[in-house]
Amino acid sequence: MTFVALSIADWPTGAAATDLAAALLAVAPRVALAQGDGIAWLDARGLDPEPLISRAIAALDQIGSRDVTAGVAAIPVIAEIAARTIAREQGTRCVVIPRGGERDFLAVLPIHVVTSDTQLIQDRKSVV
Repeated sequence: MTFVALSIADWPTGAAATDLAAALLAVAPRVALAQGDGIAWLDARGLDPEPLISRAIAALDQIGSRDVTAGVAAIPVIAEIAARTIAREQGTRCVVIPRGGERDFLAVLPIHVVTSDTQLIQDRKSVV
């Protein structure tokens, strides 16, 4: 299974917000939205994710969301981390994590990228 996470920094408001789901459903068979997190999930099962992402970004552009990055992975949270952090840091629209490469992808990231739990971060710092 392949998941696409779209990190939408300029999540639309008002009428455009209701258009967001419709715009994404026009290009992907299944969509889940986490407005508070600024993430849209697309199920890319059986689809080539790169053209799907291009169509999704174009659809979002039409409703005024232009600050969008994407992550692709077999594990949803990995796709989200790729979209939120790596794509933005690298200045690219999309980062694809190869199937089986999730552990290596996470291994090089700072702990604060994976969790905002300050106690866990402090505990980790005291061990290192």
